[in-house]
Amino acid sequence: MRFVLLLLMVLAATLPATAQDVRSVDNLFVADGLVYFNLRTGEAVPAAEKTETNWDILINGVEIHANRGGQLLVAAFDDVAESPVEGMKRGLVKTADGEQWYSYDMSTHVVTPKEGHTFVLMLADDSYAKLVVDSYYHRVTEDPRYLTFRYTIADDGSPVFGADGPGH
Repeated sequence: MRFVLLLLMVLAATLPATAQDVRSVDNLFVADGLVYFNLRTGEAVPAAEKTETNWDILINGVEIHANRGGQLLVAAFDDVAESPVEGMKRGLVKTADGEQWYSYDMSTHVVTPKEGHTFVLMLADDSYAKLVVDSYYHRVTEDPRYLTFRYTIADDGSPVFGADGPGH
């Protein structure tokens, strides 16, 4: 019994203080005009209620715009350990080479998220987040214009994600 207790104490001491909190948004309907979204609350903000500080991204069809600033990195979500502070731009977020997060097939009219493309964003409260789009189609009906994405917000206003951030 003592061995099990000691083993649990050692394991607890070696784990990060908090695990990286990855949040998911499934089937966000984005076909009815502009969708303002607050990553802290995980909710859409009605256009009539938006202020400069209550939304982080604006979704307009397939376009993702950053309120405070953002970049699209050519890197897998799990590989992005830190948000670059330099190069953040307001508005439509693309890679440095002008790439979007998706590819569009003109013959089938299908939108497909590009592998290894991750958004890094400065949020309205000056914290940082990383976000990856998983799908542009409803998970059940497969109807278009339903965005599914995952994201995490760095701790304490740091641009570092996960266990290497402040307080870890």
